[in-house]
Amino acid sequence: MTIGVTGPSGAGKSLFCSMLAARGFCVLDCDRIYHEMIAAPGECTSELAMRFGEGILDAAGGIDRSALADAVFKDKAALGDLNRITHKYVADEVMARSAVAANAGIHVAIDAPLLFEAGLDGMCDLTVGILAPRGSRAARLIERDGASRTPEQLQARINASRDDSYYTERCSVTMMNNGDIYALGEFADRIAAYAEAK
Repeated sequence: MTIGVTGPSGAGKSLFCSMLAARGFCVLDCDRIYHEMIAAPGECTSELAMRFGEGILDAAGGIDRSALADAVFKDKAALGDLNRITHKYVADEVMARSAVAANAGIHVAIDAPLLFEAGLDGMCDLTVGILAPRGSRAARLIERDGASRTPEQLQARINASRDDSYYTERCSVTMMNNGDIYALGEFADRIAAYAEAK
């Protein structure tokens, strides 16, 4: 079974997916796959440099993520171009890795902040939205990314997030993560049981 996990930045998607991993799921982290792709020269990196300029490249020819963030998170059109370019590369890799896990009889969880925008929901049997209050999300982002991003970059990332209604209207099921790790674990238990029952 393939489950798509999505939600706004800082809501707790990665924590929830780690709980699914502990319950036997193969977790495909789209952000991690994306970061692997842009860390070194390649097709995706080249296309990004053509769109945003060579100033986003680091000394090794990969993408300087901070420079790229400055170029896109304040400009909706630029962010749209970034997503259009990267989604196709990430989606192809997710589909390939998912097929390997499925052939081995392993349930798959796709951790994808832009699950619907990338069209990955089409390969999912169930879509799960992890939500959280805006203040909690901001605090988590600062704790997680505060050393590598400026306050302005963090705020721009939060501002670029969709409203909760975007997820409640599209996901099969959602959960409001209020920081209760036991409640989140119980939710992971229910999702895992659902997958096993299918």
